[in-house]
Amino acid sequence: MYIFPVHLLPPLAIEREPRDLALSGGTALTGDTDVILSDGGGRWEIEYNGIELVTPDDLRVWDAWTAYLSGGVNPCLVPLLTLATGPRPKVAGRPLRPSGLYVDDDEWPTEMRYSVADHEARISAAAALRATQVEILVDKGPAIKSGHHFGVGADRAYRVVRPLGANLFSILPPLRSAVDEDTAADFHFPLVRAKLDPQFRPGASLYGAKYGTVSLRFLEAF
Repeated sequence: MYIFPVHLLPPLAIEREPRDLALSGGTALTGDTDVILSDGGGRWEIEYNGIELVTPDDLRVWDAWTAYLSGGVNPCLVPLLTLATGPRPKVAGRPLRPSGLYVDDDEWPTEMRYSVADHEARISAAAALRATQVEILVDKGPAIKSGHHFGVGADRAYRVVRPLGANLFSILPPLRSAVDEDTAADFHFPLVRAKLDPQFRPGASLYGAKYGTVSLRFLEAF
């Protein structure tokens, strides 16, 4: 599956939230409201804002990708872009600079990652579908903390809510599928399978028909 080429069309700002799917039973006479979270746990909403189209190639790639996304018909893999908050090693008290980005194709990549992984982790105990707690063991790099993000498989990502004990963490959204022991947990470059939000119109407003600033909103696809 193609990965959105953030190295060619980088956003200046990104919003990424696992939006809860909550059901309300209405408000009682006491003013209290019963709210129940569905076991599906909602889905990721990822918005890229401030993508600058400066060169003719920028505009060409943008036009090609919006045509491919077809208003939410075709899925792609969307990077969560978690470098700033990821578990990176530190040198002299500062986060280690990442290695160069590897892509197998500039405009239509199917593999995108940092050339050298500075963090390696794995699910250390099998977990069931819709689990909201997982055991994660770090084999290389810093410890996992609240707010870190990781990918499982090629197209599902999760947020660490908080530690619950030795190597046990609460996560959101719930696991999209059962996970076997020793499955890799990618804190390096997590990706989410998503489609363009059909309510979002990504048309580019061009100045002088040459350049402009655009945005995209993706919804996790199942």
